[in-house]
Amino acid sequence: MARLALVATVIAVLSGCSASMATRPMSAAAQATELQANGAVFILQYEPVDEDSAKDIRSVLPAIVPILQRWGNFTTPVTIRIHPTHDALEAAVLHYNYPWLRAWARYDTIDLQSPRTWGILGSALPQVTEMLTHELTHCLMYQQSATENTWMYKRIPLWFREGMASVTAHQEYRRPHDEDVWRYLKAHPEKNPILDADGLYQAEPDIVYGAAHEAFAFLDGRYGDEAIIRLMQRMKTNGDFGPAFRTAIGLSEDVFAREYVRYVEWEGWRDAPDGKARAHPLALPPTQRTGGLHPVERPASL
Repeated sequence: MARLALVATVIAVLSGCSASMATRPMSAAAQATELQANGAVFILQYEPVDEDSAKDIRSVLPAIVPILQRWGNFTTPVTIRIHPTHDALEAAVLHYNYPWLRAWARYDTIDLQSPRTWGILGSALPQVTEMLTHELTHCLMYQQSATENTWMYKRIPLWFREGMASVTAHQEYRRPHDEDVWRYLKAHPEKNPILDADGLYQAEPDIVYGAAHEAFAFLDGRYGDEAIIRLMQRMKTNGDFGPAFRTAIGLSEDVFAREYVRYVEWEGWRDAPDGKARAHPLALPPTQRTGGLHPVERPASL
C-alpha cells in the first residue's frame, strides 16, 4: 500500500469543529467507498487524485476505533470527505481565513484537507492517525450527547469539545501546557482562554487549544471517565451542556472553569510529577489507570 511521505513541518493546530450544517458537494468525479471497523461504519469520499490518501485512512481506522470506544460507540455511520486543497476545504465548510485549519467535524461527517497537502512532502501515517482520532472524537461525542436533530443545540463549550478530542488523540506534546496558560494569563489579565475561548479561537488558536487540553485533563483527572460519559448521557436525555454538567459533575461549568483557572494562577501545576505541567490521565490506556494523576506520556513517533 502506498504511504504518504513524511511531513516536513509540524502543523501547530490540526482541527476544528462546527455547529454549521452547511457544506458544498464534491465533484462529479468523486469516488466513495464504505468500510467497517470494530462495529463502526465509515464512508470515504474523495477525488481520484487522493486515492492514496484514502488508502491510508482505510488502513488506520481499525486502530483508531478502539481508542474512541472508551467513550462509547458510534450510533450513526460517519462520512469522511477528503478535499484536494485547503481552499476546497474552506469552501466546503463555508469558513474562510483559517490557514491552520485541516479538518471540520460534525455529527456524522468530517471534511478533511487531503493529507498529501499538509506540508511540502505531505504527511505520514502517524499524523493521519492523530488527526482522525481527534476529529472522530468530535463525531462520537456528538452522537453520544445528542441526536442528528439536536446536536447543534447542546451548547457544548469549545474547551470541552476541543479538550476531549485533543486528550483522546494524545496531542499534549503539541499543546501549550499549564505553565504556558499561566504565563498567558499574567500577560493578558483581561483575557481568559477557557471562558472566552470562542472570541480568541481564530486569532490565538494555540493558547485556546492548549488551555482546552489542560482543562479537560484536569476535569478527567478529578472526576474520571465515568463522569464524562455520564455527562454525555445526561445531555442526550435531559437537555444542553450546562444542566447536564451540573448533574454529572456536581458543580456548574462556570465554577469548574474558574476552579481550573485558579489552579493555574496559583501554580498548582508545579507540584506535578514532572515538575513542569500537570499529568494527563488519558495519556495512559484504561487498563493502566489507577486513579489520580499520572506522568505525561508523549508519542515518541510524532
